[in-house]
Amino acid sequence: MWGFIVWDCFLLILYVTTFFYRRSDREKYKSCSRLWMLYGTAMFVADYVIKKTVHRNMNRVKKRISEINAKEKTESETYLYVVDKIAIVVLVIVISSALSTVTKLKYIKDNKMIREVTREELIENDMDIDAYIDGEKETFSIEIMPREYTESEAHEKLDAAAKQLEQIMLNDNESCSHVDCNLNLCESIQGSNITVGWELENTDVIDENGVICEGVQESGTDIEITATLHFKQYTKAVNYNLKVFPKSDNSNIGYFVQRVIDREARTKSKIRLPQKYNGKAIIYYEKQNDVGIIFLLLGFFVGIAVFILKDRDLDRDICKRNEEMAADYPEIVSNTMLLLKAGMSFQHAWEIILKMNSDKNNRYAYREMKNTLYKIRGGVSEYIALEQFGKNCAIHSYVRFSNIINQNIRRGSEDICKSLEEELERALSEKKGNALKMGEAAGTKLLVPMIIHLIICIVLIIVPAFLSVNGNL
Repeated sequence: MWGFIVWDCFLLILYVTTFFYRRSDREKYKSCSRLWMLYGTAMFVADYVIKKTVHRNMNRVKKRISEINAKEKTESETYLYVVDKIAIVVLVIVISSALSTVTKLKYIKDNKMIREVTREELIENDMDIDAYIDGEKETFSIEIMPREYTESEAHEKLDAAAKQLEQIMLNDNESCSHVDCNLNLCESIQGSNITVGWELENTDVIDENGVICEGVQESGTDIEITATLHFKQYTKAVNYNLKVFPKSDNSNIGYFVQRVIDREARTKSKIRLPQKYNGKAIIYYEKQNDVGIIFLLLGFFVGIAVFILKDRDLDRDICKRNEEMAADYPEIVSNTMLLLKAGMSFQHAWEIILKMNSDKNNRYAYREMKNTLYKIRGGVSEYIALEQFGKNCAIHSYVRFSNIINQNIRRGSEDICKSLEEELERALSEKKGNALKMGEAAGTKLLVPMIIHLIICIVLIIVPAFLSVNGNL
């Protein structure tokens, strides 16, 4: 238990001491995440642990975030992404630690020291025990045979059962003097190991199942029923006079303790466990399932899994980005080709395209185009800016597009419009193929709901048909 307390105290101290860590930066992210309260601890871990242990993976993450945000410098976004992952892991560990501590406290509460064990009345009982001898723990199992009764106790139990049996037998009848409902001739008394045998005087009035037979006189018929109660080797016969009317509607500590229990008289309800073994004191606890450590370990494993698998979100964002850029590609090629045919320069053509599509400036392709123009205006040569444009887009069609324009800039090719026309045809063909793939995927997703609807329609048609056929029959 002390280990759980120390661990919880460590988590609490870590949270308190890091709560104000980089507070000004944390306040910026209040609106970005619901876990901002954990960002102090997460930032501390990111600054002093993560940078040193997972530096290689950070480059891969940074590249993906750069592609998603259409920016080359994404240190802030990458840092926030890592901090958010760590905050989730911290939350999982805190929850698992709390569950493990609560479970451990319940385990300690339920795991009380015992000095005696109880014989059950009906069944043999097995008990797992942890015994501590001079602080050394040993676990064993014992068998506690059912309790046996003395003759007087057995007869008292039979007498009490006989009184109870009369109410059970009468069932819905008011009394023995007026029986007009079926009797309950039970074979045993519930909650005990007493069995019952029945002997009927006249089975023409009441049969062996306690059912009132046909032809009973309206004035009533007297009958005697004998019930024989069996308990262990003891029996008791009880007569009931009824007036029936027509029916109205090893050698170790475990072996040592087991021998002590077996030597005790089975008439005793309580058995005192031996307090010494080989001259040493024994303390007993009924064995409980201690699952506290399981929650703690589960929290660590889930936290690690969340930290690793959360990168799949980046993969999904990259797929969405690529699909969006592929959808915009034919339009960008077409507009560029038309404006270049009109005699405009590449830079002027893209400026007009961005103005024409101002409502699309937040889409990935147009953001990359805007960044490229900013670089050219900042003094970067068109050739280098376009080369970086293709690398940043990281899609083969955009790389090919940037190479076509670069070829025109370097060599002054007169066939650029023809090359762009061929590229446009290829882009439209790819867009058509992508549309077909998306249609097939959507059809596959709709298949399950369609099958469910079909089954519902079949049920709605067939069930009423069967009901109408059964009604006619």
